Amino acid sequence: LVMLLFFWFRVPSQLQFLPTAFRTFVTSFRSTHCLIEYLNQAPGFRDEMDAKTLVVDQGIVEFKDVSFGHCGQKELLSGLDFKVHSGQTVALVGESGSGKSSTLKLLLRIYDSMHGKILIDGLDIQQVTVESLRANIGVAPQEEIWFHDTIMDNMRYANSSVQDEEIYKACSAVGLHDSIGSLKMGYKTIMGEGGVRLSTGELQRLAIARVIVNAGKIAILDEPTSNVDSRTESRILRNIKALFPGRTVLIASNRPSTIAHADHILVLRHGRVVEQGTHASLMSIGGHYYSLWSR
Repeated sequence: LVMLLFFWFRVPSQLQFLPTAFRTFVTSFRSTHCLIEYLNQAPGFRDEMDAKTLVVDQGIVEFKDVSFGHCGQKELLSGLDFKVHSGQTVALVGESGSGKSSTLKLLLRIYDSMHGKILIDGLDIQQVTVESLRANIGVAPQEEIWFHDTIMDNMRYANSSVQDEEIYKACSAVGLHDSIGSLKMGYKTIMGEGGVRLSTGELQRLAIARVIVNAGKIAILDEPTSNVDSRTESRILRNIKALFPGRTVLIASNRPSTIAHADHILVLRHGRVVEQGTHASLMSIGGHYYSLWSR
């Protein structure tokens, strides 16, 4: 009788979990189905039938009357026309929403332009394979991806064949080597998902170091020092040429102080290049760049 009463009160309490378990199963099944459908989708960009493998020798980047806008929306970029010479450091500066990041995404073919051409060493990037294009460009985006792995392995994500000494040198260049060395496991420290065990500033510097060890002839830095203290920022920016010797570098920032050392500066406003030149020449004009600097 005692056992019967025990089960009588016990069974209903267990049965109340069945609806929750069923709902969880249905939700998981739907999510899995959506994931499978997503994975089966054709890639957004298909290489042309006769697409070439891009081999970058000089790293000359050229935008020729390039315009872009999402389908059915107004143009985000209009009539971009500029040339970045081999080994040159060129900065894109402007307020948020001016088109800096969109310009860099076009170069990576995350998007394709609606009009005009983008050339690397004279080759239209839409006529080369996407894989070879991106293999030649090192990128430090605003939000870098970090895996639940060691610092060393996360660095090798940029270049699997890089030697340990090259990684140490790159981290030293951005002022991280001593900080990593002070950790109990050093470069074997597990970063955690998304790099949660390092500060935002450390992750940003590590992203720059990862571009340094990348073998690409072209480097893209999107807001590279937005979370770095002013002293470290100054150290990195003053030594861009030394950090990326012989490489073409494009930097995007909404802070003029970040890009004052660039060889050439493109000032974007509402998706257009409204001014361009060196820091000194743009300051002397007293235009939009001057107003950004004076804020």
